[in-house]
Amino acid sequence: MRAIGLLLSLLLTSSATALAAGPPLQARLSIPMPAEDGVMRYQVEPLEGGGAEAFAVAINGDNGRTVEVRLKFTYSIPPDTIALDEIIDRVTLVTVDASGSVIGSARLSTGDINLNPNGPQLTYRATLYRPESDYRVRVRVYGNYE
Repeated sequence: MRAIGLLLSLLLTSSATALAAGPPLQARLSIPMPAEDGVMRYQVEPLEGGGAEAFAVAINGDNGRTVEVRLKFTYSIPPDTIALDEIIDRVTLVTVDASGSVIGSARLSTGDINLNPNGPQLTYRATLYRPESDYRVRVRVYGNYE
C-alpha cells in the first residue's frame, strides 16, 4: 500500500510539473540581420503538430538602435478536412549580437488565442533594441493543437 501511495505521489508531482512548464515549443525562427538601417529580412516556419505557419519579418529602424518584428500566423487546410484549432499561448522575441548576448527581449502573452483552420490570420508587432553590428532576431512560439 505504501508503494502505491509513493507511486501515485510521483505521478501527481510529475503531472503538476509538466502543467507548470506550459505548452510546448512549436516553432523556432532565427533571422540573421545586417546592421544597416531600413533592411528587411523574413523567415517562415510551420508550427509543429499541424498545418499552421508562423511568418516573421524583421525591419531595422532608421535610428541604428531598433528593429520592428512583425509576426503573422496563418492556418490553411484543404476543403472538407477536419482539423484542430491551434492555441497560441505565448511568443518570445530576442535580439542577440554575434557573441550571443541578448540586447532586446519581449514576451507576447497572447492569452491562449485560437488560430482557426481557414480562419482569420493573427498578427502581432514588437519593437526591440538591436546592436549596432550584425545580429539575429530569434522568435519562439509556444502553444498546442486542441
